[in-house]
Amino acid sequence: MSNYDWNLSAGAPLCVSSDSFYYSARDAVFRQLSKDSTKEQFQAALETLTQLRDELVQTLYPMHYGSLVGRHRCVDHVFREARARLHGLQVTKPAPVPPPAPAQKPQPVPLETLLANVEQIIAESAKETPIGHDREEEST
Repeated sequence: MSNYDWNLSAGAPLCVSSDSFYYSARDAVFRQLSKDSTKEQFQAALETLTQLRDELVQTLYPMHYGSLVGRHRCVDHVFREARARLHGLQVTKPAPVPPPAPAQKPQPVPLETLLANVEQIIAESAKETPIGHDREEEST
């Protein structure tokens, strides 16, 4: 079960169509969302909710909204709640963490620079040292 699951608020009972909308939206949309959902996925979720609402509204008989049916929350009411919830989830979702910057590769050292460094190391090691100086004195 997703943390983005939808539990309908308390209120008037649902009609058959809005009950169908609620369970379909909860299972097919809200339970599929997560903190990793992208802006495009939230947009697709809204399109799915809108399409589902439009399909269900077309199935309502003409007197459905009349007083003969009684007080209830119909498809449009539940859709508005779903849309508000979807918007709230999108707005409050954590900001994506930017990927770490790629590590800079060290630039290759030109061969001339390497040779110059080796020559410098050799030249410094050939200088007199107390140990090397002592050897020279012993041999003379």
